[in-house]
Amino acid sequence: MNFTKALFCGFFLLSLSIYILFHDLFFNANELIKIKSKLENSEVSTEIKKVPKKYFGEDIYTYAVIRFKLKQVNQNFELLENITKLQSSENNMERLNSVLKDSEYISVFIRKSDLNNRFPDIYRIDADEYNAYNYEKKKSNQFTLFFILVGSSSFFFVIHFMILKIKSKESQDKTL
Repeated sequence: MNFTKALFCGFFLLSLSIYILFHDLFFNANELIKIKSKLENSEVSTEIKKVPKKYFGEDIYTYAVIRFKLKQVNQNFELLENITKLQSSENNMERLNSVLKDSEYISVFIRKSDLNNRFPDIYRIDADEYNAYNYEKKKSNQFTLFFILVGSSSFFFVIHFMILKIKSKESQDKTL
C-alpha cells in the first residue's frame, strides 16, 4: 500500500467519524416542517412482528400501533411502541389516540426530506398547541461506530508514518 493512500484513508475515516459524532448538531429542529390540520381518522391496533435472529430462530415482538390521517393532508402517519415487556394493559398509543380525538387542531412535525414517504418519521405531535408526543432518541450503534472509525483511522495513520520511517531509513542506508 502506498503511504499516501494510507494517509488519505486515515483522514477519510477520521472525517467520517467526526461527522457521525456531530450528526445531531447537523440535524436540528430547523429541518422539521409543521403540518397542522384537523384529525380525519385514527385507529390503534396491536401487531405481532417476527424478527429473525442473527444466526437462527426469531424474536417475537408485540407493538401498539397508532395510524392517523389529517384532513386536507395527503399523508398517513404511523407510530409504533414496543409493548412486549409492558405489564399494564393500557399503552401510550391508546392515550395518544384519545388526546388526538379530543383536540381541535393537530400539528405534526416531520423532516422535510420525509414529506413524500408513505409513513414519515414523526418527531413531535402537538394537540391544540400542547405537546402530546416527543420522539425519544433510541440508543444506536453510532457511538460504537465512532470509536471503530477513530481506531481504524489511527491504524492508517500509524501505517503511513511507519512506511514513511522505513523509507527514510532505506534512503539513509543507501547513502551510507
